[in-house]
Amino acid sequence: MIDTDKYEGHTPGPWSDETELYWVMEEDDGSFQVDIDHKPDRLLIHDAPLLLAEYKQLREDIEGYRAIWNYLDPKGYAWDEEEFVALIKEHGLWRDEEE
Repeated sequence: MIDTDKYEGHTPGPWSDETELYWVMEEDDGSFQVDIDHKPDRLLIHDAPLLLAEYKQLREDIEGYRAIWNYLDPKGYAWDEEEFVALIKEHGLWRDEEE
């Protein structure tokens, strides 16, 4: 779980190329340095890959749960237990009893 409290007070979005969040300095070798003075913005930008990975995992989980939900009959029973277990395993939601 990601502690989102550290982003409290970040510059509200949407951000664009014109949003003045930072100073960008291009180096002679073509690389860039970014100087961000506002700590919540700096943390949010730093954690962007982590947040994106978490978002993608949550979307994948939601799609798996949706597929399972749609498989159930209106009373919540699986049409075929073997197919149901295979569906759960397919979406990575199966938990062995030993765990």
